[in-house]
Amino acid sequence: MDTAARSTWFQHPIRAQADGFFRRLTTHHNHLDVTPPAREPERPYWGWHQDGYRQNSDPETLDPALPRPMFSLKVAYVLSDLSETGRGATKIIPGSHLRNSLPRPDDVSVHHPDPEGTVEITAEPGDAFVFDRRLWHSRSTNRSAVTRKMLFVGYTYRWIRPLDDLRFDGEGPWWAARSPVQRQLLGDGRHTANYWGINWDGHVDDDIPLRRELKQRGLLDREIPWLR
Repeated sequence: MDTAARSTWFQHPIRAQADGFFRRLTTHHNHLDVTPPAREPERPYWGWHQDGYRQNSDPETLDPALPRPMFSLKVAYVLSDLSETGRGATKIIPGSHLRNSLPRPDDVSVHHPDPEGTVEITAEPGDAFVFDRRLWHSRSTNRSAVTRKMLFVGYTYRWIRPLDDLRFDGEGPWWAARSPVQRQLLGDGRHTANYWGINWDGHVDDDIPLRRELKQRGLLDREIPWLR
């Protein structure tokens, strides 16, 4: 990705929506998915899942009536023409982020219909959608002549260890051109306590770039835990 494209990525207005979810936000897992047209019928598979890996098993609550913690979200940037179904687009089950499990067929070696309520997201190149990591989703089969390309950018709390090995040239011109908020979203921090939202004296660090920006905009709210 060239410099201009990368700059656009981190200036995208979708970031403002993500700000509302997490005050101490940073990117932790990013991937570019390329799904070419299927040359032959795909073998049966069960692709439905929630993102998060150990975030789905390590939280203390095991009460099936209590949804797992959100922890992270993803912004999905559509790079191909997915305006019609059958082009390998993402399938979701609206409202399923509140369900910790999804019934799985005993035999996944044969084809099964999608779960009830499944929606295949259609979109134009340049569109983007945001989804809670807990939302049950799956890739669909690409039965078209269009190669499906999508960029997924994941965001989580800064105190959660990133899944990706994110390395940047801190001395280069691209990094020098990034704003403090953009650097925070890329994992930058003044010290390790900074990732927990505090200074080493235990007090809230009001100089965390995203917190400072929200404070200047009057968007902090003591009544909302993640905006305190």
